[in-house]
Amino acid sequence: MKHEYSDIETDLLIIGAGMAGMSAAVFAAERNVNALVAGGPGTIEYSSGLMDLWGISLTAKGKITKKPWDMLARLRKEMPGHPCALTDMKTFKQAFYELTGILKDNGLEYIGYEKLNSLVMTPFGTLRPCFRLPVTMKNNCLVFKEKPKCLILGFRGLREFSPVFFKEMLKNRWPGLRASYIQFPGCMHARELFTPLMAQSLETGQMQERLAQAVYPVLRGEKFLGLPAVLGINCSANVLAALENQLNLKIFEIPASPV
Repeated sequence: MKHEYSDIETDLLIIGAGMAGMSAAVFAAERNVNALVAGGPGTIEYSSGLMDLWGISLTAKGKITKKPWDMLARLRKEMPGHPCALTDMKTFKQAFYELTGILKDNGLEYIGYEKLNSLVMTPFGTLRPCFRLPVTMKNNCLVFKEKPKCLILGFRGLREFSPVFFKEMLKNRWPGLRASYIQFPGCMHARELFTPLMAQSLETGQMQERLAQAVYPVLRGEKFLGLPAVLGINCSANVLAALENQLNLKIFEIPASPV
Protein backbone atom coordinates (compact mmCIF):
# COMPACT_ATOMS: atom_id res chain seq x y z
CA MET A 1 0.00 0.00 0.00
CA LYS A 2 1.36 3.35 -1.01
CA HIS A 3 1.29 6.11 1.60
CA GLU A 4 1.32 9.79 0.74
CA TYR A 5 2.96 12.17 3.18
CA SER A 6 2.76 15.93 3.33
CA ASP A 7 5.16 18.34 4.98
CA ILE A 8 3.86 20.36 7.92
CA GLU A 9 5.76 23.41 9.06
CA THR A 10 5.72 24.26 12.75
CA ASP A 11 7.82 26.19 15.22
CA LEU A 12 7.56 23.52 17.91
CA LEU A 13 7.00 19.76 17.66
CA ILE A 14 5.73 18.17 20.87
CA ILE A 15 6.26 14.41 21.04
CA GLY A 16 3.60 12.73 23.17
CA ALA A 17 0.09 13.77 24.16
CA GLY A 18 0.20 12.89 27.86
CA MET A 19 0.05 15.42 30.68
CA ALA A 20 3.51 16.81 29.88
CA GLY A 21 2.79 17.10 26.16
CA MET A 22 -0.61 18.70 26.64
CA SER A 23 0.83 21.14 29.17
CA ALA A 24 3.59 22.07 26.73
CA ALA A 25 0.96 22.71 24.06
CA VAL A 26 -0.97 24.99 26.44
CA PHE A 27 2.15 26.97 27.33
CA ALA A 28 3.04 27.30 23.64
CA ALA A 29 -0.46 28.52 22.74
CA GLU A 30 -0.32 31.16 25.49
CA ARG A 31 2.89 32.49 23.96
CA ASN A 32 1.65 32.45 20.36
CA VAL A 33 4.07 29.69 19.43
CA ASN A 34 2.92 27.56 16.51
CA ALA A 35 3.02 24.01 17.91
CA LEU A 36 2.13 20.52 16.72
CA VAL A 37 1.38 17.65 19.12
CA ALA A 38 2.33 14.19 17.82
CA GLY A 39 1.01 11.05 19.49
CA GLY A 40 -2.17 9.79 21.07
CA PRO A 41 -3.14 10.24 24.72
CA GLY A 42 -2.45 7.35 27.05
CA THR A 43 -4.66 6.07 29.85
CA ILE A 44 -2.49 6.27 32.96
CA GLU A 45 -1.94 10.00 32.50
CA TYR A 46 -5.65 10.67 32.80
CA SER A 47 -6.61 7.99 35.32
CA SER A 48 -6.75 10.30 38.33
CA GLY A 49 -7.05 13.93 37.25
CA LEU A 50 -4.55 14.86 39.98
CA MET A 51 -1.51 17.11 39.53
CA ASP A 52 1.50 16.17 41.63
CA LEU A 53 4.50 18.29 42.52
CA TRP A 54 6.54 16.22 45.00
CA GLY A 55 5.08 13.72 47.43
CA ILE A 56 7.91 11.62 48.91
CA SER A 57 9.82 12.67 52.00
CA LEU A 58 13.58 13.00 51.62
CA THR A 59 14.06 13.08 55.40
CA ALA A 60 11.86 10.16 56.54
CA LYS A 61 12.40 7.14 54.29
CA GLY A 62 9.21 5.52 53.00
CA LYS A 63 6.99 8.39 54.18
CA ILE A 64 4.95 10.90 52.22
CA THR A 65 5.36 14.63 52.66
CA LYS A 66 2.92 17.52 52.85
CA LYS A 67 5.71 20.03 52.12
CA PRO A 68 6.65 19.68 48.44
CA TRP A 69 8.56 22.95 48.18
CA ASP A 70 10.77 22.04 51.15
CA MET A 71 11.55 18.68 49.55
CA LEU A 72 12.37 20.27 46.20
CA ALA A 73 14.76 22.68 47.92
CA ARG A 74 16.44 19.74 49.66
CA LEU A 75 16.56 17.82 46.37
CA ARG A 76 18.60 20.59 44.76
CA LYS A 77 21.24 20.13 47.44
CA GLU A 78 21.27 16.33 47.70
CA MET A 79 20.69 15.37 44.05
CA PRO A 80 21.56 18.38 41.87
CA GLY A 81 21.42 16.21 38.73
CA HIS A 82 17.81 15.19 39.26
CA PRO A 83 15.51 16.57 36.51
CA CYS A 84 13.35 18.37 39.10
CA ALA A 85 16.47 20.02 40.54
CA LEU A 86 17.37 21.56 37.19
CA THR A 87 14.36 23.89 37.21
CA ASP A 88 14.25 26.82 39.60
CA MET A 89 11.39 27.23 42.09
CA LYS A 90 10.04 30.34 40.40
CA THR A 91 9.55 28.46 37.13
CA PHE A 92 7.85 25.56 38.94
CA LYS A 93 5.35 27.89 40.61
CA GLN A 94 4.72 29.88 37.46
CA ALA A 95 3.99 26.68 35.51
CA PHE A 96 1.52 25.33 38.06
CA TYR A 97 -0.37 28.58 38.48
CA GLU A 98 -0.44 29.29 34.76
CA LEU A 99 -1.68 25.81 33.83
CA THR A 100 -4.38 25.66 36.52
CA GLY A 101 -5.48 29.19 35.65
CA ILE A 102 -5.95 28.27 32.00
CA LEU A 103 -7.83 25.10 32.94
CA LYS A 104 -10.15 27.11 35.19
CA ASP A 105 -10.89 29.54 32.37
CA ASN A 106 -11.98 26.52 30.35
CA GLY A 107 -14.28 25.07 33.01
CA LEU A 108 -11.76 22.75 34.72
CA GLU A 109 -11.12 24.24 38.13
CA TYR A 110 -8.21 22.97 40.23
CA ILE A 111 -7.65 23.78 43.90
CA GLY A 112 -5.03 23.22 46.59
CA TYR A 113 -2.98 24.86 49.30
CA GLU A 114 -0.42 27.50 48.40
CA LYS A 115 2.54 25.60 49.83
CA LEU A 116 1.24 22.22 51.04
CA ASN A 117 0.09 18.98 49.48
CA SER A 118 -3.42 17.73 50.07
CA LEU A 119 -4.00 14.11 51.09
CA VAL A 120 -6.46 12.49 48.70
CA MET A 121 -8.24 9.16 49.17
CA THR A 122 -7.53 6.78 46.30
CA PRO A 123 -9.79 3.98 45.00
CA PHE A 124 -7.60 1.58 46.99
CA GLY A 125 -8.59 3.14 50.32
CA THR A 126 -5.18 4.75 50.78
CA LEU A 127 -4.05 8.36 51.03
CA ARG A 128 -1.73 9.98 48.54
CA PRO A 129 -0.23 13.48 48.44
CA CYS A 130 -1.35 15.80 45.68
CA PHE A 131 -0.55 19.46 45.02
CA ARG A 132 -3.47 20.39 42.77
CA LEU A 133 -6.74 18.48 42.54
CA PRO A 134 -10.05 19.02 40.69
CA VAL A 135 -12.58 21.07 42.66
CA THR A 136 -14.88 18.04 42.55
CA MET A 137 -12.42 16.27 44.90
CA LYS A 138 -12.32 19.03 47.51
CA ASN A 139 -14.53 17.14 49.97
CA ASN A 140 -12.44 14.01 49.38
CA CYS A 141 -9.69 15.61 51.47
CA LEU A 142 -11.99 17.11 54.10
CA VAL A 143 -14.29 14.16 54.77
CA PHE A 144 -11.51 11.77 55.82
CA LYS A 145 -10.54 14.07 58.69
CA GLU A 146 -14.07 14.17 60.13
CA LYS A 147 -15.17 10.64 59.13
CA PRO A 148 -18.95 11.30 59.18
CA LYS A 149 -21.62 8.87 57.99
CA CYS A 150 -20.82 8.48 54.33
CA LEU A 151 -21.99 6.36 51.41
CA ILE A 152 -19.45 5.21 48.83
CA LEU A 153 -21.33 4.41 45.65
CA GLY A 154 -20.22 2.38 42.66
CA PHE A 155 -21.82 1.46 39.34
CA ARG A 156 -22.40 -2.06 38.09
CA GLY A 157 -20.11 -2.74 35.14
CA LEU A 158 -17.48 -0.12 36.07
CA ARG A 159 -14.25 -2.06 36.58
CA GLU A 160 -12.13 0.90 37.69
CA PHE A 161 -13.83 1.34 41.05
CA SER A 162 -15.11 -0.98 43.79
CA PRO A 163 -16.94 0.71 46.71
CA VAL A 164 -16.84 -2.54 48.69
CA PHE A 165 -13.06 -2.79 48.43
CA PHE A 166 -12.74 0.90 49.34
CA LYS A 167 -14.87 0.38 52.45
CA GLU A 168 -13.02 -2.77 53.52
CA MET A 169 -9.71 -0.96 53.39
CA LEU A 170 -10.97 1.88 55.62
CA LYS A 171 -13.57 0.22 57.87
CA ASN A 172 -11.31 0.06 60.93
CA ARG A 173 -10.61 3.78 60.77
CA TRP A 174 -14.04 4.87 59.52
CA PRO A 175 -16.95 3.02 61.16
CA GLY A 176 -19.59 5.24 59.54
CA LEU A 177 -18.61 4.22 56.02
CA ARG A 178 -21.09 2.28 53.88
CA ALA A 179 -20.80 0.85 50.36
CA SER A 180 -23.43 0.22 47.71
CA TYR A 181 -23.92 -0.25 43.96
CA ILE A 182 -26.51 1.10 41.54
CA GLN A 183 -27.13 0.86 37.81
CA PHE A 184 -25.91 3.88 35.89
CA PRO A 185 -28.89 5.50 34.12
CA GLY A 186 -29.41 4.20 30.59
CA CYS A 187 -26.83 1.39 30.94
CA MET A 188 -28.96 -1.49 32.17
CA HIS A 189 -27.76 -3.87 29.46
CA ALA A 190 -24.15 -2.65 29.22
CA ARG A 191 -21.59 -5.30 30.18
CA GLU A 192 -18.88 -2.73 30.87
CA LEU A 193 -18.94 0.98 31.61
CA PHE A 194 -16.32 3.57 30.69
CA THR A 195 -15.77 6.69 32.78
CA PRO A 196 -15.26 9.15 29.88
CA LEU A 197 -18.64 8.21 28.37
CA MET A 198 -20.35 8.35 31.77
CA ALA A 199 -18.83 11.75 32.48
CA GLN A 200 -19.88 13.09 29.10
CA SER A 201 -23.47 11.94 29.57
CA LEU A 202 -23.71 13.65 32.98
CA GLU A 203 -23.17 17.05 31.41
CA THR A 204 -26.87 17.17 30.57
CA GLY A 205 -29.49 18.20 33.10
CA GLN A 206 -31.64 15.22 32.19
CA MET A 207 -28.92 12.70 33.08
CA GLN A 208 -28.14 14.55 36.30
CA GLU A 209 -31.78 14.23 37.34
CA ARG A 210 -31.85 10.54 36.41
CA LEU A 211 -28.71 9.85 38.42
CA ALA A 212 -30.10 11.72 41.44
CA GLN A 213 -33.29 9.66 41.21
CA ALA A 214 -31.24 6.45 41.14
CA VAL A 215 -29.07 7.50 44.10
CA TYR A 216 -31.81 8.76 46.41
CA PRO A 217 -33.36 5.33 47.26
CA VAL A 218 -30.04 3.88 48.49
CA LEU A 219 -29.26 6.72 50.92
CA ARG A 220 -29.62 5.97 54.63
CA GLY A 221 -29.38 9.44 56.13
CA GLU A 222 -25.81 10.07 54.96
CA LYS A 223 -24.77 13.67 54.38
CA PHE A 224 -21.73 12.77 52.29
CA LEU A 225 -21.57 10.75 49.08
CA GLY A 226 -18.40 9.44 47.43
CA LEU A 227 -18.45 8.63 43.71
CA PRO A 228 -15.85 7.53 41.16
CA ALA A 229 -14.63 10.40 38.99
CA VAL A 230 -17.51 10.68 36.51
CA LEU A 231 -18.88 14.17 37.19
CA GLY A 232 -18.56 15.64 33.73
CA ILE A 233 -15.68 16.51 31.44
CA ASN A 234 -16.16 20.23 30.85
CA CYS A 235 -17.57 22.26 33.80
CA SER A 236 -17.48 19.44 36.33
CA ALA A 237 -18.12 21.95 39.12
CA ASN A 238 -21.56 22.65 37.63
CA VAL A 239 -22.40 18.93 37.55
CA LEU A 240 -21.29 18.60 41.18
CA ALA A 241 -23.39 21.58 42.30
CA ALA A 242 -26.48 20.32 40.47
CA LEU A 243 -26.30 16.85 42.05
CA GLU A 244 -25.59 18.23 45.53
CA ASN A 245 -28.60 20.51 45.24
CA GLN A 246 -30.90 17.71 44.10
CA LEU A 247 -29.73 15.23 46.76
CA ASN A 248 -29.20 17.78 49.57
CA LEU A 249 -25.80 16.40 50.58
CA LYS A 250 -22.09 16.90 49.92
CA ILE A 251 -20.50 14.89 47.11
CA PHE A 252 -16.86 14.15 46.39
CA GLU A 253 -15.10 12.29 43.63
CA ILE A 254 -12.61 9.50 44.21
CA PRO A 255 -9.98 9.31 41.47
CA ALA A 256 -10.25 6.31 39.16
CA SER A 257 -7.52 3.71 38.86
CA PRO A 258 -5.79 2.60 35.65
CA VAL A 259 -6.94 -0.78 34.37
